Amino acid sequence: MMMPQDFIRKIAYAIWEKEGRPDGKDLDHWFRATAIFRSTPPYSSVADLFEAGRERRSASPSDSATGRPG
Repeated sequence: MMMPQDFIRKIAYAIWEKEGRPDGKDLDHWFRATAIFRSTPPYSSVADLFEAGRERRSASPSDSATGRPG
């Protein structure tokens, strides 16, 4: 069974990769990953967590000017 910090570590790593692997952002990524982990219901795997995130993003409206959720 994965411990919460294992999930958070994988989420933070995914954030780091998505942002182009910047230096010096590790704590920011960790805190953002922790917030994501705490705000989502329990999942059986990290893959389930990211799939749920994709579903939420595709279901939310976007602001056409910024491309951000409205």
